[in-house]
Amino acid sequence: MVSPMLQRFGRASSWISVPLLALAAACGSDGVSSTTGETTGTSGGETSSGTTEAPTMATVGDTPSGTTDETTGTSTGTTTGEVTGSNTDADTGTSTGTTTGDDTSTGTTGAAQSTLCSRLGDEEGIAAVVADFRGRVLADQRINAYFLNADLDDGHLWGCMADHVELMAACDAAEYTCGDMMTVHAGLGISAQDFADFAGDFAQALETAPGETTEEDRAGLLAALMTMSPEIVEDTNNDATLYQRVGRKPALAALIGAPDLPKSFLGRIAADAAINGFFTAVDHTRLATCLTRQFAAIDGPVHYGFEVDAPVDVEPGVGLQNPCRDMYIAHAGLTDDMMEGITIADFASILVDLKHALSSTSIAQPERDALLAAMDPLCADVVTASEKPECPGFYQTDVLAAQGLYAMIPDDAYDGSLTSMRCHSFEVTGDGVDVVIGAELSIGIAHSFIGDLVIKVQNPDLAVLTVLNRPGYTETSDSGVGGPGDSSVLLGVVPIRFADEAPVSAEEMGADLPAKQAVCTGDLQCDFRPSPGKAPGSNFAGFKGSSAVGTWKVCVGDAGPDHIGNVNSIGLTIQQQKHWP
Repeated sequence: MVSPMLQRFGRASSWISVPLLALAAACGSDGVSSTTGETTGTSGGETSSGTTEAPTMATVGDTPSGTTDETTGTSTGTTTGEVTGSNTDADTGTSTGTTTGDDTSTGTTGAAQSTLCSRLGDEEGIAAVVADFRGRVLADQRINAYFLNADLDDGHLWGCMADHVELMAACDAAEYTCGDMMTVHAGLGISAQDFADFAGDFAQALETAPGETTEEDRAGLLAALMTMSPEIVEDTNNDATLYQRVGRKPALAALIGAPDLPKSFLGRIAADAAINGFFTAVDHTRLATCLTRQFAAIDGPVHYGFEVDAPVDVEPGVGLQNPCRDMYIAHAGLTDDMMEGITIADFASILVDLKHALSSTSIAQPERDALLAAMDPLCADVVTASEKPECPGFYQTDVLAAQGLYAMIPDDAYDGSLTSMRCHSFEVTGDGVDVVIGAELSIGIAHSFIGDLVIKVQNPDLAVLTVLNRPGYTETSDSGVGGPGDSSVLLGVVPIRFADEAPVSAEEMGADLPAKQAVCTGDLQCDFRPSPGKAPGSNFAGFKGSSAVGTWKVCVGDAGPDHIGNVNSIGLTIQQQKHWP
């Protein structure tokens, strides 16, 4: 996830416009500087007298306020500015005026005002600046990783940027409704260097499409942008992530290289006779782009597999309709020139080539080791199916545990539904090793009559396995009607375990105990196979091949009156592997 830098620009605060207006007031129109105090001079033709040359009225705006005699050429009026003086008509007339503020003049012919917004070209001119800015950012390999992701709303982002520039320029119709800076950039890991590069692209865009702005105008706009740095930058030292420490996208692109660059990763692969047969038919341009994005996605801003139609030569070979592929899909069925699949030994050769390529760079050793370690889990994605189980990280076991629950089981409430039971939920997040290959349940229950109890497990696909269904009673339906079952008790001191390989069926729980004796502690029989009876499920093997990711529920119900109990602890163990055969 996930929005990038200035995706939805921040608060529309009036503080931004104040210094810009002050700066604009310090600059006369058409590049003529105004003075801050009063100066007086007289102009007649090309001759002037006085302490400072005063601008003619034409440099400020339209005809000044007042009247002008067309015969004598005499005009008297007042304009806003910072210069006071007398301007004499080159022929016979005299014009007098006072200037204070932005370039404004009012006269018999109307009004004209030069503001920072108008000098930028108003909305049309600002749109041109932002369009140029966007092009520079998308082509800037130092920072475009934040922007070249298909799950980013590009139109919204740059629309917000245009709104923000209009706000900074104090345009009359400026309206800003996008998110605040800190919220929309939280978690992106933007470094101080990223922000400086972004600001540099903005400065270049202002120079390329400046409208009628002055150097001071452009400097003021850049300064206003820079004030947002504390709300956007999270990595002030440029070293919070591996992505930043290795040198961002340009350094990763150089590491990947090309087949004709011998010291690069692809160059070493091309020269490696043990594995180069797998790459004879490969589009190396596309491969280089995808590998660069894959490395930049380890902890950087790239969203691998979400490529866009980037400017020419920025990310060649990929696009919105031609994204980089998942490693598992890309390598499925892949063979070399001898028609042999990728083995673990081949994968090891790839890592050796990467190690040697890293040694040819200026990347520090800790970062080299981290990049290599990030590639290890890809073994199971890359090698042929028969060798996947031998890869490190192909298998894993998750134990979802809850202790000290002491949750009361609703007495005589069970009607066959999970809503009538006491349920506890566990959330499993995906990490790539998510395919269920087995499960088991350990549960600590204190209850005075086990023949009332029903225990169910529901997986994220909503498939239900009933591991216990009122032992000692043969129910005709999963409705909670009928009974009683076995009269043994559970003390809750030692959890009972349900697993497919257990020696005793859960239906036989307590069968060998005298009435009111404790299961597990009394007979030392604590392990049972699931026994659903008329309720859903068969065994834990029914969950095989499903995804472990999502919500798992363990529920306990009571189907008889007068006997109460609590769920004290739950341990749900899920065995997983990376891929299903």
